[in-house]
Amino acid sequence: MTYSFNPKVSLQALLQYNDATDVVASNIRFAWLTSADAGFYLVYNETRDDDVGSFTEKRREWILKFSHTFDVFN
Repeated sequence: MTYSFNPKVSLQALLQYNDATDVVASNIRFAWLTSADAGFYLVYNETRDDDVGSFTEKRREWILKFSHTFDVFN
């Protein structure tokens, strides 16, 4: 699912379930693009495993990224 607040700011969410291993994974990404080749991203990932009948936390992580392209030969 993706929601765009405007052409440069968006929020994306992804939910996955693996029925063979009973693993649920979610990913939420906030993107703020300053131009076509630069942007700021904040990402949250979480993975849960249903190994005892109720979902227990396996892993959580926050990722902060800024990307920018520049011309070295200019």
